[in-house]
Amino acid sequence: ARGRGRRRSRRRSHRRAAAGGVAWRRSTARRVAAARRQPRRARGAVRRLSRQAVGRRPARLRLHARRLRGAGPRPRGADGRAQQGAAVTGDFRGIVEGARAVHEVCRDEHHVAFLAERPVRPGHVVVCTVAVVDSVFDLTPEASARLWSFVHELGVRMRARLPCERVCLSVIGWAVRHAHVHLIPTDAAGEVPGLDGAPLSAAAAQAVLQRLRG
Repeated sequence: ARGRGRRRSRRRSHRRAAAGGVAWRRSTARRVAAARRQPRRARGAVRRLSRQAVGRRPARLRLHARRLRGAGPRPRGADGRAQQGAAVTGDFRGIVEGARAVHEVCRDEHHVAFLAERPVRPGHVVVCTVAVVDSVFDLTPEASARLWSFVHELGVRMRARLPCERVCLSVIGWAVRHAHVHLIPTDAAGEVPGLDGAPLSAAAAQAVLQRLRG
């Protein structure tokens, strides 16, 4: 009687295990079927679930350490979008005062011109004001006139002495909050980033015009 009881207990255990296995396989099959109905990017999930169905351990997601070091919030523009490769670095005060070593091109009482530390092209020059002002549009009319007179004289010298076909100008001001202008020597179109975007709709253009003309 004792032996029959043990055999019945083993049979019940086997039935429970079999029922559990069937339920697990059905659950996995449902997940696989659901994943197969997803877009193409879900194929990896389908493969992982299929491996589980045949008793393999699922693969683990691994990220290279280099991918993690640069994680964190990025500076954002006025439209709220993260800027690629941009980082707010303060101002050019150290360059103006001589505490930060750069290749200085020339200077006067109000401006300093130096070779860009990460040039777009060889000969890329940055002109900044001696006074720390947030943007070129925060300069007084007199200071603005002085800045553009200095930039004009330097641009003519660059075109003659480098030499180059054209000197392109760029004023952005997001990465460094200090009034400055980039002068970039070029010999062909496309040597500096373009300013082409999608065209505005008629309604959007009209809305902008009303704001600017009003």
